[in-house]
Amino acid sequence: MGRTKRPVRVLRQATGLGWLGGALLAASWRPELAAAGLLILAIARAPQFSIADRLTLDSSEDGGAAYGRIRLWGSVSFLLTAALAGWLRDDFPRAPLYLTLVQLTVAHLVSWTLPDVRGAGPPAPPMLRVLLHPVLAPLAVVTALHGASIYAYDSMITLHVERLGLPGSVAGFALALGVSAEVVVLALSPRLLRRLHPAWLAVIGTASGIPRFCITAVTTDPVLLVGTQALHGLGFGLFWVAMVHLAAEHAPEGLENASQASLTSAGFGAGSLLALGTASLLLDAWGTPGLFVAAAGASVLATVAMTLLALRMNTGRSPSTAPPRSRL
Repeated sequence: MGRTKRPVRVLRQATGLGWLGGALLAASWRPELAAAGLLILAIARAPQFSIADRLTLDSSEDGGAAYGRIRLWGSVSFLLTAALAGWLRDDFPRAPLYLTLVQLTVAHLVSWTLPDVRGAGPPAPPMLRVLLHPVLAPLAVVTALHGASIYAYDSMITLHVERLGLPGSVAGFALALGVSAEVVVLALSPRLLRRLHPAWLAVIGTASGIPRFCITAVTTDPVLLVGTQALHGLGFGLFWVAMVHLAAEHAPEGLENASQASLTSAGFGAGSLLALGTASLLLDAWGTPGLFVAAAGASVLATVAMTLLALRMNTGRSPSTAPPRSRL
């Protein structure tokens, strides 16, 4: 992505490929077609987050401080889609697939309304500069650890509620409260960025997982279980805003998209694999409580690593008040 110097063109190709994967899923009548659709969607999804994040930052005249207020609409869309899909699913089992296809169609059409920005400057330097970067590399490790804890919760909360003998609606309320808190934090992110450096916001985000997953592991009270998930606003909303700004601040010249992609891949790729691998080892022996204890442990490691990195950075001035980085 960083080498094409045509991020909008790549975004159009990725959203078009995503539409193809969604169409295969919606029309699938055999497992092989569904698997192919999921694979295509996974491939197409990878570049979309980093490019969209970078374009949002570069289109902002305030150094990217408004990023969170734009990103929150993705969370609102997720919340509304999940609610609508759940409501329709009993009468129309394939409704979630059709809703996904509609959203993929809209995303692809919207990508054609964006100006096809052409990057200037010399060819992008080797990707090794991202992988060995003294800030981006540890940020990727932190994101993988933190992403693993978030993914463990997202994928196992319904099973956890079921094993506790609680109504299935408890899981729905927990997820809804978490995403709602995420929207609030994203809306407030410009103010937060003016008060704290993104590195310290990231520390708060990782640290929020420690009480969240410890309480989730031990409580059987549905009210406490649901209420604790408000910390998701810090764990995802605040953390991700911070990481996007840190990647933008430290990206090597010509590798702005690749720097964003390194964190996206760490969080959504390596993090999800780490969570699934841990689940396969712990679920039979320790159950879902053991998995959430492990998620709390990952949050501890991520918090320690992020705190050490924040102490090593020059965090005296928030990048949100700095001039925007060069355009893609």
